Amino acid sequence: MARPATRAVRLIVVALAGALLAGCAAASGGAAASGGAADGPGTVYVVNSYGGTLSVIRPDGTVDRTLAVGSTPDGVAIAPANSPQAGTVYVSVTDEDVVWTLPPGGQAGDATRTAVGRGPRGVAVAPEGTPNAGTIYVLNATAWPIRTATVIRPDGTVADTIAAFGGGQRWLAVAPAGTPRAGTIYVANNGDGTVSVFDPDGTLVATIAVGLGPTGVAVAPPGTPNAGQVYVTNTGDGTVTVIDPDGTVSATIAVGDGPTGVVVAP
Repeated sequence: MARPATRAVRLIVVALAGALLAGCAAASGGAAASGGAADGPGTVYVVNSYGGTLSVIRPDGTVDRTLAVGSTPDGVAIAPANSPQAGTVYVSVTDEDVVWTLPPGGQAGDATRTAVGRGPRGVAVAPEGTPNAGTIYVLNATAWPIRTATVIRPDGTVADTIAAFGGGQRWLAVAPAGTPRAGTIYVANNGDGTVSVFDPDGTLVATIAVGLGPTGVAVAPPGTPNAGQVYVTNTGDGTVTVIDPDGTVSATIAVGDGPTGVVVAP
């Protein structure tokens, strides 16, 4: 299915301090407040891509603060509890080729900026208990001709640049501790219908064919019936591909039109 010529409205990307995308542990912190206090568990962070802002919402649904975070913020992730820099929020800014790092409870003026590759979108943090806990992975979606990911240490310095992705990578997930292949990185390549699989050290170990236009990816957390299974939304054909931890595609599930985001209940 052809992609529309005009830029589609990006789905709001939400990072919960109490439940990170793939079921990571809750971020620690005190009551939600501006002025430097850590945001509380259950705080919701929403990227407003067209407005260039990040909304911080308390668990009761009230907006705590709205922060200006560059011209085109796209992805957001939070460092989970018991990892280095727990509670820190990371926002990729596509048109500025940077990642903003906001300390727990921070204001826009507290942010630091890390230069990455061209057109950063998806961002994820390796969870507690994985080989590289606290490491930040950023997908550089327009780093043509070789698309890349920037690997950032918890201290904010760039550790590496990983290449050899498929076309148009959009989102990624890191398998949490307690699952088979913990620390493995899964990247949805929207442009060529594949998922790239990387070992924690950044070595490409597999490229798995999925559906048309894969966008979202999530890993079932420990304690769930299918811990370690990977779920990939195929925006172009209205399906979800299920990948077993050994890399085998075990199911293709028909869903609604244009699926994008996916999470697994812990």
